Amino acid sequence: MKNNAATLSMRCVVLLVTLLIVPLMAAAGEVGYSAMVMDVKGKVLVRHGGAKKAVDLGCLLYPGDSVETTNGSSLTVAYLESGQEEQWSGAAKFVVEKNGSKPAAARINKKSRVTVPQIASAQKGSLKLRGLKQLKIEVAGLSNTMTVEERPTFLWSPAQAVEKYRVRFYSLSEDEPVWQRTTQNAELPFPSGEPPLNPGTRYEWVIEALKDGYVVAQKRSCFSLPPDSELVEIKKGISDYRTLLAANSADTSVRLRFILFLEEHQLYDDALAHYAILRKQYGESKSLAERRKILTDLRSLNCPTY
Repeated sequence: MKNNAATLSMRCVVLLVTLLIVPLMAAAGEVGYSAMVMDVKGKVLVRHGGAKKAVDLGCLLYPGDSVETTNGSSLTVAYLESGQEEQWSGAAKFVVEKNGSKPAAARINKKSRVTVPQIASAQKGSLKLRGLKQLKIEVAGLSNTMTVEERPTFLWSPAQAVEKYRVRFYSLSEDEPVWQRTTQNAELPFPSGEPPLNPGTRYEWVIEALKDGYVVAQKRSCFSLPPDSELVEIKKGISDYRTLLAANSADTSVRLRFILFLEEHQLYDDALAHYAILRKQYGESKSLAERRKILTDLRSLNCPTY
């Protein structure tokens, strides 16, 4: 591809990410909230803006919020800027401030700062092929995300009444596919004979459902690997969190911090996997369900066409 075409292509990708994903990393002071609920059991209420509601896992708290715990309940709150994590048990009342509660909890742990990435919701869309009945293909990852895997597996939902699927894989700096494969399964391991993915590179893959020689549905998905300068630190963070979870897989505070770390680095597939674990362990949380839905909506988007 000519240099100017490649430059235009990358500018379009950057524009898409900026407008739809709006990543990320806004500081707590910029968005108003100062704390997040990292664990909650039993009945806990918060009064915000004159309205009272139940607190759930992942609930964001704002300076001035009044929180009330009840007998038999427990609550862990992380203050984002200070990293202070406060634990409450039994009946109590406190007011949320910028860097801590007033009065302070009896048990306070000093931990690292917490970043709650700002992820803007995006309009879902699928590609309709002119003149053909539209079928739906949803991919199970590697779409509008980062990955640290050099040889990932491509997964998608089966489409009805199709004969096979074709996967075309591109580097966004090239016009022609790096490789393509056909399969009758709804997954394709990264081909063993192809070179692994390169750090700092953005890729596109197109899954096409074929019937009678025609493409009856397709989905274009983009993903990338972090650059070498970030990859070592990201992998270390992942390893550290996995070690903590191996010691106590039911620690919702650690897992939620891990999810926020993954979101901060746009590793949305991994974040969704841990959201699923939290949902199984804790049950449904409205606060986390809203964040999870944004990530699944982003996954459903097609890449732009040039």
